Amino acid sequence: MLNFTNGIVLLLSVVKHQSEFDTKVKFPELRDAIGQINTAMGDYNGNAKHNVDTAMRINENARSIYQQSVAPVFDWCGEAIEKFNTALPQIRSENLSTEDKDLIWQVTVTTVNDGLEKSFHSLELLNDVQNNSSNVMNLLSTILHDTYDDFGPSGYYGKMKNDAQNKINDLEQTLKKHLQIGFIPFGNIGSAVIVKEYVKQINEWKNKKLDIESKFDRIIPKIQHASQVAKMCVNPYLEEDKTNLVTLRGKAGAVDNCLYWTDSPVHFWYTCLNFKKADSII
Repeated sequence: MLNFTNGIVLLLSVVKHQSEFDTKVKFPELRDAIGQINTAMGDYNGNAKHNVDTAMRINENARSIYQQSVAPVFDWCGEAIEKFNTALPQIRSENLSTEDKDLIWQVTVTTVNDGLEKSFHSLELLNDVQNNSSNVMNLLSTILHDTYDDFGPSGYYGKMKNDAQNKINDLEQTLKKHLQIGFIPFGNIGSAVIVKEYVKQINEWKNKKLDIESKFDRIIPKIQHASQVAKMCVNPYLEEDKTNLVTLRGKAGAVDNCLYWTDSPVHFWYTCLNFKKADSII
């Protein structure tokens, strides 16, 4: 049979680590990273923009569910530490009244059962959080793929870039012909004006092409950064939190099992007084 006091101490050793909940999982950082994609895209007309908004919404939903998941467990951990720190030092006292023993028994049973219920519900919610976060990862991959397509030969910006290059080629070719044949329909002054106008139009189209290329160069690193944040700063820590919750629930279940077999205050106190005292109590 599990040593009851050692079981509680093991439970609390896991409880201590729950204070790290909501500090390691970087939902705000991922939100900001996705926001940077949105900013870099600006007035975007390709297919990728829609999924950016969706990724932002799902990430915020994941964060909200995460809060719902960890908050009850975090609150329970604080209550459990306070109650057990008060109760555990008393369980070996032979001077406690029957009423006090019954009270400690009830507090212990109620607290452990409450922890089991909260951790079970939290695990269910955490699974939803992981599913949402995986969806965000997949969306970011889709956004990257769609962005390359949008700027590719058949995409919205790819076609714009190709049109700009064709305009540049046509204008440069026409200007070259005029310069080669010395075409001066209106004299030297008129020719200079025409050349200047051609150069102006060529530069305008070059700037349009450069704007498209610059837009692409701004967006891609933002998508890659957001993907890295999701990969390194969200999903692994969600898995770690899930492991902590499973461990916490396992320890609580072990203690609950001990309480089940010591199913009366009398047996409870007999068990506690006959097991070797735990080395430390949190």
